[in-house]
Amino acid sequence: MRIKDLIKLLNAAQKKESEDNLWQMWLTLYPRMNKDNFESFEDYKKRALRSVVRATEKTSEEIVAELIPVIKAHEEGNGNEI
Repeated sequence: MRIKDLIKLLNAAQKKESEDNLWQMWLTLYPRMNKDNFESFEDYKKRALRSVVRATEKTSEEIVAELIPVIKAHEEGNGNEI
């Protein structure tokens, strides 16, 4: 399996797990909702998943330099540490 495909698969699994957790949290709120404070699951999910921008002081070159050993390990068949 290519690393790009593995990353896509892991991202999809993480997204699904996150959505499942949000669903469980929304279900705990649902019994307390009424016509005045009802929030659909989709609205709740959008509000909960608003992205937070994180800034870094690292340059692109520094980030790439950190990733090179990971890529090399994967290419050499030692990708199990990831």
